[in-house]
Amino acid sequence: MSAAAVRSGAPPAAYFYVLPLVAFFVAVLALPFAEMVLQGGLPVQEIGQAGDAAAVAERKTSWRDFTLKNFLAVFNDPFLRSSLTLSLTLSAVVSLLSIVLCIGPAWLLVRREFPGKRLFRAVLTLPMAFSGIIIGFLAVIMIGRVGFIPQVSGALFGVRAGEGLAYSLVGLGLAYIWFQIPRATLTLESSIRKFDWDLDAAARGLGASQWQTLRYVLLPLLTPALVSTLAVTFAVSMGSFGVALLLLKRASVLPLEIYNQVYANLAFEMAAALSVVLGLITVGINLMLRRLSNAVHAHAYAS
Repeated sequence: MSAAAVRSGAPPAAYFYVLPLVAFFVAVLALPFAEMVLQGGLPVQEIGQAGDAAAVAERKTSWRDFTLKNFLAVFNDPFLRSSLTLSLTLSAVVSLLSIVLCIGPAWLLVRREFPGKRLFRAVLTLPMAFSGIIIGFLAVIMIGRVGFIPQVSGALFGVRAGEGLAYSLVGLGLAYIWFQIPRATLTLESSIRKFDWDLDAAARGLGASQWQTLRYVLLPLLTPALVSTLAVTFAVSMGSFGVALLLLKRASVLPLEIYNQVYANLAFEMAAALSVVLGLITVGINLMLRRLSNAVHAHAYAS
């Protein structure tokens, strides 16, 4: 396209290339989300009132019935509030621990060549091919009541270490971390590859020690990558429920509670309201982390 066409305001051909994606986005996200907002604002219809489950699903929506009661229930109802708190706490802890575990391997994959490097990367990214249900099942196999680790430790040392750990919050956290390792590793590796390593060489050439280089050069440059990885793993953890579906017995996370509202209670209105609240909280925290990452990135290079 000529410069005159661009100045005249004619849309470049590239704009038309994104139309299918925009249409898909509107069809599968924007419109369903608007419907969930409307559905979540309706009074919860009990099965007994409707007659059967089909009547509940086919109930007509109307703005005249709209209320914030269901949306506020996640903050007012003690059980739902505890589910949200556990979701936030679990996601934050899992994200931080995933970064701690994966920063070393990501750095190694970028900066070193060694035999078996491709296999090492493949092993680290393997859990990405599994669903949450499979990850939870593997946790049961390893640290369940009759898991592999309790049986082996019992046979060798007479103590069944980790017996039933899969069904505790610790076991749930371990399963979530395993689920997040591929995302944390790949995100960190991608960010580290973008480093300007000339700055590291320049600092060493000016006489900076290894600690000074790490403190004043590498860490400021690495911080945006850490924040971006935190945003990715946090968002995925907030929406995950397959692991919790198998492992949680005495508590709940908000995605699991949404599942229960749909399949156990047939309370579609409450499920829609909880989905909207979960989505808004997750997107809000994610945007905040992204802005923090951009600010730190700009500050690092300005310094």
